[in-house]
Amino acid sequence: MLLYLDHNLFGGNLPDRDGPNYLSELDISHNNISGALPSWLGNLSSLQSLVMRNNHLEGSIPSEFCQLHHLKYLDLSENDIQGSIPSCFSPQDLEHVLLQKNRLEGPMTNAFSNSTSLVTLDITDNHLNGGIPEWFGGLSYLNALLLKGNQFEGQIPVQLCQLKNLNIMDFSLNSLSGSIPSCIDNITFKRESNSNGRNSEVELIEFGYDVLVELEVEFTTKFWYETYKGIVLELMSGIDLSCNKLVGNIPPEIGDLSGIRALNLSHNYLNGQIPPAFQI
Repeated sequence: MLLYLDHNLFGGNLPDRDGPNYLSELDISHNNISGALPSWLGNLSSLQSLVMRNNHLEGSIPSEFCQLHHLKYLDLSENDIQGSIPSCFSPQDLEHVLLQKNRLEGPMTNAFSNSTSLVTLDITDNHLNGGIPEWFGGLSYLNALLLKGNQFEGQIPVQLCQLKNLNIMDFSLNSLSGSIPSCIDNITFKRESNSNGRNSEVELIEFGYDVLVELEVEFTTKFWYETYKGIVLELMSGIDLSCNKLVGNIPPEIGDLSGIRALNLSHNYLNGQIPPAFQI
């Protein structure tokens, strides 16, 4: 069963009784719905797509979400959701997670650590802190990793250099320190298919009954905000490490990243020479 109620003027709280457990897609985005996320959503065992973007939802993500084993697409962005992401929330088939512009807080838990199919993770503009997890490097299909506007600290893990399919990396507006890993050139920032034939930069997500959900992400280059989706998203690649506390030289290997279209290292404490490979 597919239920689409998006882009209306619905208000009030979601009902407190269980929905049909055969529901596979639910979209109530761009409304005026308020109140807490109901725990009964975790009982929808067939749910593959849950889109609640741009409402007034609050409270925490219920631990019952850990039961959504078949979930592929989750968009709770632009709400007022608080608390931490449940550690047990890590559906193996999960591909796209959009949690930006909420009030999530605390260190990054083990959520998504077993979501080995993850392509997009956007948790920008929250209040998350602590270090960037090393296990991010094991998410081999990851194409877009956006952590902008949080309170992450510590060094950038060298394990991220294992992300061969990464095309967009935005860690700006955090408190990251240490040097930029020289192995960053291991990330090709080029459009290539994964070993299973699936293209890594999935911008149209197909579910049952030939229903398509268009993926969009926001990437900032020198305070110029752009939203990329569809074919444009397919062409975009970039790194933004600006507004942190990074130190040391710019690794000369960055000059070999010919596949990226935007590189922002401004507002740090970098020193030394600008790599000769940069053509200014």
